[in-house]
Amino acid sequence: MQAFPNADVDYGNRMGENELEQFDEFVSEVQARGITLVCVQMPCYTKEVPYPFARMANLGELQDFAAHVRNGYFDKRHVIFFDFLSLEGYSDDSTNFLDSIHPNEEVTLAVLSKMADDPRFLALLPKLDVAAIKKKLAEVQMSPGQENLYPNEY
Repeated sequence: MQAFPNADVDYGNRMGENELEQFDEFVSEVQARGITLVCVQMPCYTKEVPYPFARMANLGELQDFAAHVRNGYFDKRHVIFFDFLSLEGYSDDSTNFLDSIHPNEEVTLAVLSKMADDPRFLALLPKLDVAAIKKKLAEVQMSPGQENLYPNEY
């Protein structure tokens, strides 16, 4: 189920200053062009990427990221941020993921459906067919065992 089953992965203890500076530059550039930035933390399979991350020493960078979110990192930059890392009803079921960090079609539709419930997001995409998204999600949910668009071949 792991995304990198043979890797000894240690993501560090905190987010890199260089990456933060690059993100700030990116935010400034897109906002100068009149673009509203939307960031989404997609769900992960929580039995391998537990939420909160306090129990896993090698996920310090994710702990630091979560602290940045709690401290208003995105709000201060006027960036719409959706945190679906632990999505109730989905993140605890391995069948919803191709591997520990790549959700399937149903989870992706659930995330998009929840995003469409937020008036800030919907204001950016007024022609988004929310009814069609919710209908497709309901169809996928009613078809247990449906093959994913990209079946897990690992």
